[in-house]
Amino acid sequence: MTTNLSGLLFIYHQVGRKLYGKAGITPDGETSFLTRSVLLNPGNLLTQVVTELCPVSVTNLRGELRVPEWQEVAAKYNIQGKIILPIRYKDNCLGVVLLGSQQWGYLLAGDTRAKLLIVIGELGVVLEQNQKENNL
Repeated sequence: MTTNLSGLLFIYHQVGRKLYGKAGITPDGETSFLTRSVLLNPGNLLTQVVTELCPVSVTNLRGELRVPEWQEVAAKYNIQGKIILPIRYKDNCLGVVLLGSQQWGYLLAGDTRAKLLIVIGELGVVLEQNQKENNL
């Protein structure tokens, strides 16, 4: 069985407490929702990921009330399982990666998850260097 995966990359702006879409892939290539900014609100799962710097798994995104900004995307692409990962450098959150699947409860396992976390860690280093060079 083939599972369609979706992935989104958002950069975190600490002063404005917002996430800004930068890149993504969906089953149909639609990325217009990346032009939106997402304000982080207390109790929101994205806020939890940014403040605690820990990944969060969502077994059924369409039914999860703590990520209301993704209900429309989840319904459109039939996304059920999702993992939200922080992009960090030391103790600073620089952004988040959202990976979704059409499988209910889909979670990354062992080796695959470890490799993904290494890539996201390296992305954090690159983003930090880029911010220092551009004084953002």
